[in-house]
Amino acid sequence: MFPAIYVINLDRDSGRLGEFMEANAGAGLSIRRIPAVLGADIKDPPVDIEGYRRLNAGGGPPKASEVGCYLSHLRALEEFLGSGEPCAVIMEDDAAMVAEALGDLAELAGRDDWDVVKLFCFHGGAPVTMARLASGRRLVAHLTRTTSCAAYLVNRRGAERMIDALLPMREPIDHAMDQGWATGLRIRGVRPHMAKLLPSASTSTIGYGRRPRQPLPGLVTAQLRKGLREIRRFIHGLGEYLSSFRPHP
Repeated sequence: MFPAIYVINLDRDSGRLGEFMEANAGAGLSIRRIPAVLGADIKDPPVDIEGYRRLNAGGGPPKASEVGCYLSHLRALEEFLGSGEPCAVIMEDDAAMVAEALGDLAELAGRDDWDVVKLFCFHGGAPVTMARLASGRRLVAHLTRTTSCAAYLVNRRGAERMIDALLPMREPIDHAMDQGWATGLRIRGVRPHMAKLLPSASTSTIGYGRRPRQPLPGLVTAQLRKGLREIRRFIHGLGEYLSSFRPHP
């Protein structure tokens, strides 16, 4: 049985939703639309302004589009928890499942060695193999940074912990959700990827744009903090990888 797909989609983006539905019309897939949060409508967003400035090269506060994306993912996680289902796929409306990976999706749903599985990501991430699926696809841990939350599989433990840990907002959602050393989450990826981006991914409808860099002192400290985080990520990922060789009772 395939887990349900929760697709995040702005009310005004009916064209993107149509493209998504067509691309994900795989047999057995249940697709549920989550109305995306329009950040410009949030008058008092739950943002730690000082924390955002300290962690991001652009300083703060975040753009309304970043706030909307962040809160949309939290909304999708809450909707999933309300369903009572054991796991779900959260997707943005510019992504699609790879058709030949649907068997792997069903297999992953039956495993208990993950909390979040990134089905697509940017950057190599220095993946190390944690397990092999029946198809030969690899379930991996990452030793270096990956970004994107276009498509990920999440179980109930993962959703509950992310909702507890991700507020207030201090950075973009794909950075905030990817810190297993802080949340205790078993965050994994897959190789090859099980999802891909659609042509619509080349055009943002929420207005990300570019953010100017903050003044040099703040920029330097933010970059130093990012460097320390990457060291923690490497140590944490390596520890998880090595733990996979220990005998389990």
